[in-house]
Amino acid sequence: MIAPVVPYAVKGAIWYQGESNVGEGMLYHDKMRALIAGWRHVFNNKDLSFHFVQLAPFRYNRADSLPNIWEAQAATLAVPGTGMAIITDIGNTGDIHPRNKQDVGGRLAQWALHQTYDKKELVTTGPLYKDHQIKGNAVHLSFD
Repeated sequence: MIAPVVPYAVKGAIWYQGESNVGEGMLYHDKMRALIAGWRHVFNNKDLSFHFVQLAPFRYNRADSLPNIWEAQAATLAVPGTGMAIITDIGNTGDIHPRNKQDVGGRLAQWALHQTYDKKELVTTGPLYKDHQIKGNAVHLSFD
């Protein structure tokens, strides 16, 4: 579907994921890496920015589906030149399509402006989970 655009110079892309991959877990991370590498190849731009939207909160059939796909999406942030618009706070677990598209677009724009257009004063995201340690009866969380 992007083939007609390939002859043109493209600085970056945004990706709004559909829910069909929700049960794939970390396999989704492999698919995203391949997608990003493929687009960078066909556009002949190894630095092509790629910003994507976290899957929206929804009550899926399997309780572990959403945390697993979110983990895979977060892992994709290790690919250089990527960014993820977090939308857990603007979704609706009863509606698979968040109605607040303006904030979704705004969060993607923050990533693009910060990362692709060097607007470093803009904040792209809140803290992202990094690690945890269990110490006695407490869990210590670390964030980037």
